[in-house]
Amino acid sequence: MNIRSVILKSFFTLAWIILIFSVLYIKRAERLEGGGKDAITVFCWSDLFDDSVIEAFEKETGIQVNFNTYTSNEELIVKLKATGGKGYDVIIPSDYAVRILRESDLIKEIDTNKIETFKDINPALRGHAFDPNNTYSVPYCWEMFGLVYDPAFFEKRAFLPSWDMIFDPKKVEYTIAMINDPVEAFIIAAFYKYGPIQSLNEKQIKGVQQLLTIQKNWVEAYGAMRTDYFVSMKNCPLGVTTSSYALLAQSQFPFVEFAIAKPYTFVTIENMCIPKASSKDEQVYAFMNYVLKPENYAKAADEYFFFPPSDKIFRHISKPPRSYFSTYKEATALNQKFYFIKNVTDEETMRRFWIDLKAL
Repeated sequence: MNIRSVILKSFFTLAWIILIFSVLYIKRAERLEGGGKDAITVFCWSDLFDDSVIEAFEKETGIQVNFNTYTSNEELIVKLKATGGKGYDVIIPSDYAVRILRESDLIKEIDTNKIETFKDINPALRGHAFDPNNTYSVPYCWEMFGLVYDPAFFEKRAFLPSWDMIFDPKKVEYTIAMINDPVEAFIIAAFYKYGPIQSLNEKQIKGVQQLLTIQKNWVEAYGAMRTDYFVSMKNCPLGVTTSSYALLAQSQFPFVEFAIAKPYTFVTIENMCIPKASSKDEQVYAFMNYVLKPENYAKAADEYFFFPPSDKIFRHISKPPRSYFSTYKEATALNQKFYFIKNVTDEETMRRFWIDLKAL
């Protein structure tokens, strides 16, 4: 092989390598930027949408949907602040996170006239302090915190569903599975010790920390919402979780039960929002309208058992676990005793304490 042939072969090889890497770079850049013109990136919790509905949406509209997921609102907030929201087109923050993102100027106003089912959304889910006029958020689903438990264990023991069952050393004769989120743990403990409270002073912070430190003596495990797993596996008889995870456990392990803690509990509303950096409003509204159609939404509710934003969706839900509708009815009957998760002290204080607690 002469020198010219070697040079030409090397040139074409190098050209192909450059071309391949250029294509890969462009594809990666498109994904990071939310895809091309006919693609959107949804940044959300992992268990919110039915795969068949997303596939049908892509086929019908030609709009590709890319998913990125997070495991906490804090992760969502940090990433949006770090990127300015660039690269994301739809996000699904919980109620208190909507307020933080709104105040940080990271989400844009939503034209609810373009949301075909907005008028059907339950009024109880709209107009809350985190977004008083739903200017920036559209409720997607909701659930409440409570106690998942093994009824066989409590067959010969008193079972009065209240927060005493996880905090009172005179009543706790078992191990429990506790949520692993310091914001949620702090507000549940704060309300238990001081009643409904807007914020904690220094003395109250120490009181909450002491309560959670004592509680650790009977905590079997701290779990990221899936505390139901420990009850389902009979590692412990009781755990703190949300209704959707408890109902999901019940669909797989029929013996599992769920109780709304009394005299009050906490509700979380997950909301659709649009990052201010997104320029794909047309595609975003098409996506929102498609997944909110009752027949489409019901497929996700059938799979993940969260409660829908509109009662009109219920007739399309075909295979809920046995306690789904009774839990919903009890929840709506008690809605005057619901509170939202919020920061009752600064996040740094809570997180530093949580790390120290877990290290004990």
